[in-house]
Amino acid sequence: MPSGMGSKIRRLREEHGLTITEISERTGLTISTLSQVERDIITPSISSLRRIAAALNVPAFYFLVEGPDLDSIVVRKAQRKTIQPADFNAVYQLLTPNLSKRLEVILFKLSPGEATCEAPQAHEGEECLIVLSGCMKAVLPDQEVVLQEGDSIYFDRLLPHQLINVCDDVASAVCAISPPSF
Repeated sequence: MPSGMGSKIRRLREEHGLTITEISERTGLTISTLSQVERDIITPSISSLRRIAAALNVPAFYFLVEGPDLDSIVVRKAQRKTIQPADFNAVYQLLTPNLSKRLEVILFKLSPGEATCEAPQAHEGEECLIVLSGCMKAVLPDQEVVLQEGDSIYFDRLLPHQLINVCDDVASAVCAISPPSF
C-alpha cells in the first residue's frame, strides 16, 4: 500500500466535512480502527478500503495511486495570488499554482465602468474567457460585443482587445491564457 494513504483518507474526509464517527457509521469500521488508518499506523484490508472509499464517494484505487504533491496542483481559495493594479479597480487572482506551465488561468473582477487596460492591447498566444457574473463588453478592432453571464469568447491574443464592465455591478470572469503572460 502507498505510504501516506491514511493521511490521504483523512484529508478527503475533512474536505467532505465528515467526522470520523460519521465514516465509522457509514463503513461499519470502529472509530479506533479508522483513527489508526488515518494516522498510517495500520493498513486497511482491501475490503475495508472499499468501504472507506464508498463512504467518501471515490473509487478504492484513488487511495492506491501515488499522485503529484497536492501543493503543486491545488490552489486553495485563501491562497490565491492576487494582483490589483494601482491605477484602476481590476482585481486579478491566479487560479493556477504558478506561471511556469503552458496555461495560465485567472479570475478577475471589474468595477462598473472599469476596463482590463486603457486601450485595446495585443499579446502573444490564445485566450478564452467566460463571464461568471455581470456583463462585459469585448472591444475588438472591427467590432464590439457585449458578453452576459455564462457567455464566453475565444480569440488569438495578437488581436488587440479590451474588456470593459458595462453593468451597474461588479463583473467577474475566468480567463484561460496560453502561454502565460501575466
